[in-house]
Amino acid sequence: AFAKALESNSTLRKLDLEANDMRDEGVGAIARSLAVNRGLQELGCDSCSVTTAGGIEVAKVLRTNTTLLSLSLAGNGIETEGGQAICQALAQENSTLTALRLDQTGLEGDFLYGLADALRER
Repeated sequence: AFAKALESNSTLRKLDLEANDMRDEGVGAIARSLAVNRGLQELGCDSCSVTTAGGIEVAKVLRTNTTLLSLSLAGNGIETEGGQAICQALAQENSTLTALRLDQTGLEGDFLYGLADALRER
């Protein structure tokens, strides 16, 4: 219900859902709503029990959303595969995100070098 309402809301600019047990399903629903939402600029989903699958869902919306400026997924286990999907979306299609927090997500050194390269290419 919340994600559905977010689809049509154009006034909310910042949404912090930190420490809610949303898991992949909840974050996926929020991400899908951002495919049509044109108002939200900051989204915080720290420590929401998100795994690789949720990271991939977020990456999908980053390919089309042009209003989100800040995203935080800190404290979630998105791991390398989810991180790579986000990295690819940023490198290939998203040019509007200006802040990204991925600390304590299970990402390792090689991924971080790849992320740095992707951001340099933007």
